[in-house]
Amino acid sequence: MTDARPAAPAQGGAQLPAAFVDWWFAPWQIAPARPPHAAMDGVMAMRDGYRLWCAQLQLMPGLPPSFDPEWAAAAGTDPAALAPAARLFGGLLAARAQDGPALATLPAQDRDWCLRVAATQPLACYGREHYAAGDTLALRGQCELACHLEAAFPGLWPRLRLGLDTADAARIGQLLAAMPAPLGAATAARVRRCWLLCSMRASQTCVPG
Repeated sequence: MTDARPAAPAQGGAQLPAAFVDWWFAPWQIAPARPPHAAMDGVMAMRDGYRLWCAQLQLMPGLPPSFDPEWAAAAGTDPAALAPAARLFGGLLAARAQDGPALATLPAQDRDWCLRVAATQPLACYGREHYAAGDTLALRGQCELACHLEAAFPGLWPRLRLGLDTADAARIGQLLAAMPAPLGAATAARVRRCWLLCSMRASQTCVPG
């Protein structure tokens, strides 16, 4: 697929990591099943198969004309890593909103961590009025991430969504349709910084021992 891939310039002339670009053009690596064209021989055959596959799943084939490359590092390319980070991010939002019942779903150490971090981070919750009691903190966190990715890096969230539970992906899509667009660059930077903090803590707490 190398010959079929465009260059990956981003806003400000920054470049995306080669591994991210490789994943962008082969996101079926995280999908439930590999598409038939993944085994095709020849650049032309793979290119045509890839575009057909993208059309079937309503994915953007190429990289968007402009995007914020920092979101590529923040969101990553592994949907399995999203839920633990999203759960903590949802905890930050619950702490900001003083949502006791939602915070109570977290272990005590994570709850205390969310309360400490949230006290210094004025995060806005874009789906707050749309979330139902049954929407978990992880789902809320993923939905907030999706909202920002749709604005800052079009096409990235639909690829990450391939690795999610079907029901969760559908619920997030429903919520996204009702959520307002995120605010400016300063808000996005704060959200990205908090998401990275959540990702770091999630990766540390998931390590055995």
